[in-house]
Amino acid sequence: MGTLNVENGDTNAIRYDVIRNAAQEKLTGESAYCARVYAPTKSLREVAETMVREGSKYSAHEVYSILESFAAVVTRLLQEGSAVNVGSLVRFRPSIVGKFSSEDESFARGTHRIKVRASVGSALRDVAASAAVTRISQAVPLPTLTAVYNGLSGTPNTVCSEATMIITGTSLIWNEEAEDEGFFANLEGLDTRCQVIKTSAKNDTAIVLMPHALSEGNEVELSFRTRHTTSGNLALIIYSEMLQYEAEPVD
Repeated sequence: MGTLNVENGDTNAIRYDVIRNAAQEKLTGESAYCARVYAPTKSLREVAETMVREGSKYSAHEVYSILESFAAVVTRLLQEGSAVNVGSLVRFRPSIVGKFSSEDESFARGTHRIKVRASVGSALRDVAASAAVTRISQAVPLPTLTAVYNGLSGTPNTVCSEATMIITGTSLIWNEEAEDEGFFANLEGLDTRCQVIKTSAKNDTAIVLMPHALSEGNEVELSFRTRHTTSGNLALIIYSEMLQYEAEPVD
């Protein structure tokens, strides 16, 4: 199992450890390894507080309000069909995915869907080229997400609209009072915390509620977030499969 101890690494660098790559091993039949990066997620409020610490003449509350308004405007512009360049950081653009049978076929939500795509700008490419990297030691066990089952049908890697999911894994422990910890469902860029119905005594199973209203063609990314007591940083674990929408079973 992967582990984390940032006390023995540079906390102002991109931190990683090396784990076995099970998918690649299954594909090639040979031993394979890959890097796993530990990246604490910073909220808009934390970004605002950092800007103030680094000399912004505005208060953290003012900066946070501006950032929230900025995010809302970017969202609206994308909904209106515009692409948006965020300085030299990132470019967002709407796209349509799904198969069209002819040049005359029109968009149909049951068959096609809108996705927001993002491409990295020059500033972030420069970060990737120059950022410090440090390998971390192994001291604190990290959680894992091993399987997700539809709570209504039992089908793996599917979920019904606003229905339960059964999640299995290891070390599924988090602070329920912390809004940025727990299970999160991401639908087309909207990341929403899931309500937890029940957990097992061994912290290896959880029954949670899908927070999104889903329809045909929707895919959902599931993640789990928790802080480690040795560092206070937020660990992000993303489930390896996209959850596919499944219609609610009919009795």
